[in-house]
Amino acid sequence: CISIITRAYFFIVFLPRRPALFTIVIIYHYIIHGVFQAVGEILLWYSAAESIILKKNETEELTMKAVVLDGYPENPGDLSWDWLKAFGEYEVYDRTPGDEAEIIRRIGEAEIVITNKVPISDAVIDACPGLKYIAVTATGYNVVDYEYAKRRGIPVSKVPAYGTAAVAQFAIAMLLEICHHIAHHSQAVHEGRWEHAEDWCFWDYPLIELDGKTLGIIGFGRIGQQTGRIAKALGMRVLAYDVFPTDTGRAVGEYVELDTLLAASDVI
Repeated sequence: CISIITRAYFFIVFLPRRPALFTIVIIYHYIIHGVFQAVGEILLWYSAAESIILKKNETEELTMKAVVLDGYPENPGDLSWDWLKAFGEYEVYDRTPGDEAEIIRRIGEAEIVITNKVPISDAVIDACPGLKYIAVTATGYNVVDYEYAKRRGIPVSKVPAYGTAAVAQFAIAMLLEICHHIAHHSQAVHEGRWEHAEDWCFWDYPLIELDGKTLGIIGFGRIGQQTGRIAKALGMRVLAYDVFPTDTGRAVGEYVELDTLLAASDVI
């Protein structure tokens, strides 16, 4: 609408007064219009070409194969591996023996290998030339010859924080078991020993209260710090030793020398 009104104005008002200038304006108008139209068409073709390239790349990625060598620890059946379809076809083995020949056979021509504890040595890497990526479903990566993989240009990844809360919780659970012998006393109660005890209070072991006691943690990374947080919630003092002290660690516990930690801690 604006374009029509503008053109009508030029024809009705401007043309009778300045015909020469009007002609120049019209020429420049169509030149500029042509330039913008050409640029628009170029951008349109570029967008279409980019879309075709992306679809081609997606098609190429879908031809990849992934192999899970020991999937049972992570997924005993309650989860799905179908997310691997984004990379193409995949094969999952619950367990794989440590024999290199069998590991090589199962990897075959796969580009992606996912392992938890199945070792990937330099010999395995050499025997599987299609390898492009190795994923370790654990915090440690010592099962992979990562230095050799690096020289071969194969990325190796791990999962550094998947078990932080769970491991810290389990460590504290073990500590509480030591302090209260919960399993033993539960069994004793089920056997009727409390029911037939002469006294209302019943225990076979002294009960240890953690409030006010000192916990020393050697190695104060993610898991150590999370363990310290839980211990502080129980009223414990937290000492820590680590070769790389951090500000997040200082917010949880007090860094000390190892000898000091060993001498001052009730629990290590």
